[in-house]
Amino acid sequence: LKWRNFIHKEIGLYIKESQIDFLERRLWDRMKGLSVDTYQHYYRYVTEKDKSNQEWEQLIEVLVNCQSSFFRHMPTFEALMDKVFPELGRKSLACANPCLSIWSAGCARGQEPYSLAVAFAQVFGEEAEIRVRVTGTDISHRALARAQKGEYAFSDLRDIHPSLRNRYFTVREMGSNPKSSDDDELRRYKLRYRIKENIRKNVHFSYMNLNDPGSYGVCMQDVIFCQNVLIYFRARERARAIMMLLKYLNPGGYLFLTSAETLGVVVDGAKVVPFKDTLVYKRNQEAVNVQIHE
Repeated sequence: LKWRNFIHKEIGLYIKESQIDFLERRLWDRMKGLSVDTYQHYYRYVTEKDKSNQEWEQLIEVLVNCQSSFFRHMPTFEALMDKVFPELGRKSLACANPCLSIWSAGCARGQEPYSLAVAFAQVFGEEAEIRVRVTGTDISHRALARAQKGEYAFSDLRDIHPSLRNRYFTVREMGSNPKSSDDDELRRYKLRYRIKENIRKNVHFSYMNLNDPGSYGVCMQDVIFCQNVLIYFRARERARAIMMLLKYLNPGGYLFLTSAETLGVVVDGAKVVPFKDTLVYKRNQEAVNVQIHE
């Protein structure tokens, strides 16, 4: 119970009763490396003796889910490319320095922010009048380090159309040269795909704990993606995080969530946009407020 409360308080992650075995295994794995023999001693080590927070950061790495994929939920990206980008693009062109700011909150290994940058290039072209800045944030330092590299295995891109792979990725050889560029050859030689520089230059990464308002270090955004992240929070923490996300969203901007992330909360100051198979809030001009639904 003490560990569950501590983890919940620090990062918002709620360990359910059915996940206690998972928590105990993860704690034990870390304890073995430190030659700590009880959960109580390990708790004291993490909360009192680990002044640099290095062990706490290592524990976070084995607790959080950093799974993602490119263009993970296509209806979301269809709404973004068909409706949201054209609307925001027209507004941005009326400004002296047209630029769209997009934030991927809980970006894992970078697939989502790179997908957002690719989607922007598909809509506006790679030499567009409008600039884009995509910010990816996550609580996992290890995931962020991998995201910075922008390199992925063939299996990470298996659902992306070959024309997009060829246009926005380069192939880095890890072993012998393949005889051809077809999918079977690429699988066999375990090649790595690297995001091209014209896409990479628009994507930036930084650490953020969504459960800690003090760690929010982004500017005002036009689009925010936070999907399949807050599902691990309880209603109170979800409401607080959604409130913070909306505060960093420009009036007229769009917040992409999933329906599970709004269970038990009521949002004022933003309206649901009826896009197909996608939950999107558009911020109004007035102040926002998010409360738990009693």
